Amino acid sequence: MMLARRCSKTFSPRRTWTTSSRRMRTIPLYLKRQQRRAVRRYAPEATATAAAAAGVAIPAVASSAAKVTIPELACAASFLYLVGSFITFWVAARSSNGAVYRQNETPSSAFSSASSWAVQFTKSHLPLVPLCVLYLALLVASWSPDTLSLIMPGSIEEGLADGFKMQFVPRLDGIMELLSRRTTAASAWLHIACINFFVGRHAALRAMTQGLPVAHTLALTLVTGPLGLFSHWITQAVVRGGGGGVGGNGSTAE
Repeated sequence: MMLARRCSKTFSPRRTWTTSSRRMRTIPLYLKRQQRRAVRRYAPEATATAAAAAGVAIPAVASSAAKVTIPELACAASFLYLVGSFITFWVAARSSNGAVYRQNETPSSAFSSASSWAVQFTKSHLPLVPLCVLYLALLVASWSPDTLSLIMPGSIEEGLADGFKMQFVPRLDGIMELLSRRTTAASAWLHIACINFFVGRHAALRAMTQGLPVAHTLALTLVTGPLGLFSHWITQAVVRGGGGGVGGNGSTAE
């Protein structure tokens, strides 16, 4: 009888639940103690590691800031100048097309002050000068004694050594090595920017005199000049074939 009572007290549901609840309450306390011990044990190492990481991060930020050099600024400035110029070309071509189609209006009433300035900007040769001067400066800065030999490798002696062997032919390896240099890559971008500017201005001038749509041509030329020029030729052929342009028969001066 006494054994039964002891067993009932030991294995009673109430007693078991109470013991379990106490253990559950002690688990968070145990975890907190372990966390404090870990902090006390590893805090100095963590502090040293964080300080070392901060010491490495600060020079990294400084080095990344130092990478913003004159060639990078030249590329960014030339791109913004190119975008602004192409918007001006589009305004000039659109204003000129409006003046062509509205024959009963005088140019003074057809052009606003902004559009007249855009027309003068497009007709002038001076807007191309800043890009050319910047390109020349970067080209001179990037030039090195091995530049020409990397672009066109070879020599006359090698060409005449075994009969006749083609020399001074551009090779992709040399061009890749040149473009891996920051100043040379910037000068190459300015080279492309000058060509794109020339093509965009040419298309805008044709659009002004012949009443051609030019927005899509300028958009393509901003990214790639050859495709923009090809688009301009196709647009000109389509408009002339359809009887568009000044005079209605496409008989405009080149």
